[in-house]
Amino acid sequence: MHALAASPFNLAYGTLVQAEVLAQNERGWSVASLPNTIGATIEVAPSAVLIPTRGALTGPTQIEVAWSSLSLTDAGGSAVLSYHLQYDNGTAAGTWYDVVGLAPNSLLTDFTVSTNITSGTIYGFRVRALNIFGWGPFS
Repeated sequence: MHALAASPFNLAYGTLVQAEVLAQNERGWSVASLPNTIGATIEVAPSAVLIPTRGALTGPTQIEVAWSSLSLTDAGGSAVLSYHLQYDNGTAAGTWYDVVGLAPNSLLTDFTVSTNITSGTIYGFRVRALNIFGWGPFS
């Protein structure tokens, strides 16, 4: 069903799809079957995760980052397999570095970075989610 969300169909998440079947042999085509009565629902890669926030454990030598887990709807209809957190190490989003969740997968929704943190430096963080259809966009 994921392929129906791509071009040329571009069906949105949650669209109900029903099908009819035809068969062909050397004598020609059959008549169409009755449409299936249950159908299937389009599932897609996750939506963007909300912007991560600074947690209560943040201090001069560490930054706690937290984000909300995605609902099944926001996760594209498939369970989240991993949340991938990156930070810019004070480069004003010039370069992104993996923190957790790329390899191996991680279902954490908060993480404390305590290495290479300099008091007074501004750090950016972003997070994205993975399901069986792929990675969603970064927050």
